[in-house]
Order: sequence, then C-alpha cells, then structure tokens
Amino acid sequence: MKTSLTRLLIISSITILISISGYYGIKLGLSAVGYRYLEEREFDKALKNFAIADDKKGQGTTLNGMKLYDQAIEKFQEEKDYSGLGNSYLGKGEYSLAEENYKKNNDKSGLGLVACAKRNFDDAIKYFTEDNDRSGMGLAYLGKFEYDKAEDYFKSVNDYSGLGLVECARKNYDKALEYFEKSKDWSGMGNAYLGKGEFDTARQYYQMANDLNGIGKVYVAERKYEDAFSIFKKNNNASGMGTALLGLHKYNEAINQFKKVNDQQGIGLAYIGLKNYEQAFQNFRQINDKLGEALTYMELEDIERAKEIFSAMKDNYGLGLVALDNRNIDEALSNFKNNNDYSGMGLTHLAVKDFKEAEENFIKYNDHDGLGSLYAEQGYYEKALEEYKQSENLNAQGDILYKLQSYDDAFKVFDQAILYTKAASALKENNKLDEAISYIEEKLQSAYNLELQEVLGEIYLEKGDYGSAETCFQKLGESPKSLYLQAKANLKSGDYQKAEDCIAQIKVKFPQSSYEQKAEEILSVIDNLNC
Repeated sequence: MKTSLTRLLIISSITILISISGYYGIKLGLSAVGYRYLEEREFDKALKNFAIADDKKGQGTTLNGMKLYDQAIEKFQEEKDYSGLGNSYLGKGEYSLAEENYKKNNDKSGLGLVACAKRNFDDAIKYFTEDNDRSGMGLAYLGKFEYDKAEDYFKSVNDYSGLGLVECARKNYDKALEYFEKSKDWSGMGNAYLGKGEFDTARQYYQMANDLNGIGKVYVAERKYEDAFSIFKKNNNASGMGTALLGLHKYNEAINQFKKVNDQQGIGLAYIGLKNYEQAFQNFRQINDKLGEALTYMELEDIERAKEIFSAMKDNYGLGLVALDNRNIDEALSNFKNNNDYSGMGLTHLAVKDFKEAEENFIKYNDHDGLGSLYAEQGYYEKALEEYKQSENLNAQGDILYKLQSYDDAFKVFDQAILYTKAASALKENNKLDEAISYIEEKLQSAYNLELQEVLGEIYLEKGDYGSAETCFQKLGESPKSLYLQAKANLKSGDYQKAEDCIAQIKVKFPQSSYEQKAEEILSVIDNLNC
C-alpha cells in the first residue's frame, strides 16, 4: 500500500514551526510593567502600559507578538528600531526587507532567524554562534532535525516554547502542551492540538494568538486546501502556499513556492507527487530529513527500509503504515490509535473490508480521499467521484473516470493535473492513437519522461510500427523492462534473433529480475513458431 500524499501534507505542515521572538530589555517605570506583561503574553495590558509610557519600541514589540506587523512597523519606524523592523518584516515573510534592517543594526540573531526562515540552517548556526544566542541555536538544530541538540540548547536557557517545538517534532504532543502552557505560547498550543488531531481546539488557540499561518495549517489538516492557500497567500507564506498546492496536486506550482524559501522538505514532497523519487531523496538528504526518506521508501514499496527509519523515530503513523502493508491489522490499528489518527484507522478497516468502521473513521477526520477510496472499493464510483471532487484530487477523479470508460473526461482531468502519462493512456484507450502520439511528442519536447516514452512505444506496437516501438523502448535505458519490451517488439516484427538476444541479456545482466519469467514466455512463443 502506498502512502497518501494528502496525509504527508499534514505531517509536513506540523513537523516544525519556527517561532519568531523578540528580545526584550527591561525599562524603568511603566515600561517595566509593560515588559512584565509582555513576558506573560498579556498583550493588551502590555500595549496599554507602553502607550501610557510613550514607549514606541515596547508598543512595536507587543504588536509583533500580536502578529499585527503593519502596525508594529509604524512604531519601529518612529524609533528607527531596525531590529524591531526586521522582526516585523520577518513575521510578514518579507525576508529581504527583514535582512536589510537586521544588517543596519548588525543584528546577528536576526540574520540567523532569516536564515532559519529560508531553511539555511548552517548559516543560521554561524550567526547565532556569533551572538551566543542559544535559543536561536535550538531553532536551527530543530530545523536540521537534530532534536537532541535542539533540546540541549533550549534547556540551557529555559526556553519552554522551544522545548515544546522539539516535543511536537517528536510527536510527544502531551509533553509539548506542558511546555507551551508554561510559556503561555498559544500558537504552540495550537500546534500540539493540531498534531493530536483536535482541529477545533487548535483553531481556537491559533485565533487567540492571531496566528493566520496556524489557521492555514488547520485548513490543510482538514483538507480545505483552497481556504488554506488563501490564508497563506494573505500572510505571504510561501511554504504554506506550497503545502496547500501539494494538497491540490499542483506539484510544479508547489515546487516554485517552496523554492522561494529554500524549503527542501516541501520540494521533496512535491517530487514524490511527481514520482521523481531520486530527486525527492536528494532534497530530503540535503536537510537530513529521515521522515521524508522513509515516506519515499514507502512510495517505492521498500517497506523494510521505511520501517527502520520509522522505528528509530518512534513514528506511530509510519509504523502503522508498515504494519498495514504487512497485513498486521491489530498492530496497525494500535499504532494509528496511539497517534489519534482516524484516517489511518479508516485505511486499516478498509483493508479488511470493514466498510462501516472505515466510513465512520474517515468521516471523523473529514477525509474525502479516504471516503473516495472506500466507495470505489465498493463499486460506488459516482459517490467516489463526488468525494474526490470535494478533496480536489484530480488524479483520483481521473482514475474513476478512466474506470468508467469516460476517456474524454479522464483525459481532460489528467491533462489539467499535469499527469501526462495517464492523459496519453486515456487517449490510447479511446483509440485516438495518432492524437496520443502527437500529445506525447509535444510533452517530451519540454521534459523527458520515461513513462511517456514507454506509452509511446506501446502505441506504436498497437499501430504495427514495430521499428518505432523498438526505438522508444531503447530510450528507456538499460533495464530488464527495456530489454523485455524490445524483445516484445522484435517478436511482433518477426525478428526472432534480436528478440532472443534481448532475452539473453536479461538473463545475464538481470538474473533475478521479475522480467526473466516473462522473457521465457516470449522464448516459448518463438519455439512454437519455429516448429
């Protein structure tokens, strides 16, 4: 069983939250009272005291804490407080302006935060080291998935919000809640409840913190991707927009957004969606993202390697997927229950055709993809199609239309989703062979695609153009599949010697390949024809 990419989005959206904190000084009189309230996150009281004291910097810092960045910028501009301006622009996702202002103040910690936001964690560590900023170091190592190091740095300065982030990344959500409660970090509380699957509670805390990005993440978890995209766009959050686009299966658009902020994890997830697994591995390994690697191995059906990583990470969701793949139903249910994962439980019940329980769990999680899979499994294709429309899953919609032999509609959907191989297959099944050839050749001009090349070869086989078919299959590279398809083309053309040569190469170069038995079947056909 392959993982659902929509589920990966939820993982990626809550794995790490990089919080932006101001560094507060202590002033005398009413300003001192204001800073005390600020430390306690009682923003309204803090703002009132700073206003009475005419403390523009205090007002700006409080407004940053309330995520009212434009108002904060006005206050900092009056004071010519460049670090404060940097914090505001960083909160708005305007990294160039943030960097420009931090540089004016030679603020190394601020520059480290910009580097973190851009996922340049090694650069961030250099900046934080220069400033002896141990909370910043914790953030950077958290971004590098080095949780133990991050924890050590946060502990050294009693940074409870940072420790909460570490526990969220480890999926120890109850422990995270304890830390966030201590620091009165409402955004952090929202993250922890989001991880627990308690979306309404998460939304309440994000609203308390005026955290638009957090609300966007709830929409992602609820699979309301258009709403999520609107929220993230409003907040200039490129990673968030990329995540929403992943949910909409717009992988190339997602990559463009992730590249703006050097989000290698997001880019890797997009390449999984595009089935470019080699590139996905490269992106995940650049940032030591073991979870991303494990998910890629699951997509490749290399279950043992995935299990090793999930076990090391104590990832209940991943272990649940592995158990489900191995048909260890009780173990899968146990892992998903421990993760409060209704979608996973729904998948498990679906695997054993316990349709009622599956439906109940999918409904609890608002999982339209899960419901679509359930109805498709039961043969209720029209109902399945409606669910996939709800989740805006064009790939699954196209698959259902293909199954219903609505090939014209399937082609339109696949083409819209940039699933060119499936679009070409729909044309082929609709017996529009010449149109399919033109379509594939056009797509191959912009980007080489082995799957498209293979479909093109199959079409030429069907048309009886065996020479062109052989040429297409040769372009698939040296592999048992390529050699088998070449043998198949040569068999059709009557060139039995070339077919036998291809089969001999399979036996010598790929002796344990699954294509060896298929090759033997071709040899058997040749023997019968020669009798």
